[in-house]
Amino acid sequence: MATTTFNYTGAAQTFTWPAGVSSATVDLRGGTGQGYNASTSGACGRVVGTINKGAESTIQVNVGGGLGNTFNGGGVSTNGLGGSGGGASDIRQGGTAVTDRKAVAAGGGGGSENPNDPGNSDLYGG
Repeated sequence: MATTTFNYTGAAQTFTWPAGVSSATVDLRGGTGQGYNASTSGACGRVVGTINKGAESTIQVNVGGGLGNTFNGGGVSTNGLGGSGGGASDIRQGGTAVTDRKAVAAGGGGGSENPNDPGNSDLYGG
């Protein structure tokens, strides 16, 4: 059994189905959210499953950015009191639109700081 690993690049990547392979086990993890000062970011999502080969010879793989790299939907903190959220990781089959997603692992939420108590670490990303 062969293994192909995709890492964050900030752009869509392509997986080409090898000859004779009709399904693949996938293990997706979203990008990690970014903490802020003493706050902790939210954990990223994870999805494990099987993708069956369709009529296409390729599928699109998007690896979500983490820790401020917001590719594929990670939110950017704009108020100065929080960390950025991580991007989702997904597999798209039959096209490249969001509606072509077959598996999605959410990115972690960014950590926040209480503006009334700077440095307080009791606020966490979701």
